[in-house]
Amino acid sequence: MQLKSSHTINRSLCFQNGGAKDGLDMNVAPAWSKGYTGKGVVVSILDDGIQTNHPDLQENYDPQASIDINGNDDDPMPQDNGDNKHGTRCAGEVAAVAYNQICGIGVAFNASIGG
Repeated sequence: MQLKSSHTINRSLCFQNGGAKDGLDMNVAPAWSKGYTGKGVVVSILDDGIQTNHPDLQENYDPQASIDINGNDDDPMPQDNGDNKHGTRCAGEVAAVAYNQICGIGVAFNASIGG
């Protein structure tokens, strides 16, 4: 299967149709094939913060979609106590950059992400 951008989709990714255990996955490849990649969409993850400089998120990070409800400021970077990573994980599942050879790919990999 090919995206409109001519990038091929890695069939081993677990969220594609049939890729997860027992075929239970998000089946996003057909949506991507139709051009639905999150372009023009802004998503904010309100959690324990998001790592704004994470290599899978940095390109899609939108400071206008961010506020730190824990620190009451504009920087959603989580506290570095080894425990705050849930928001970053959630942001990656939504908008991790595609084809950067870092880790995964977000279901809306062209969306802007804030936290």
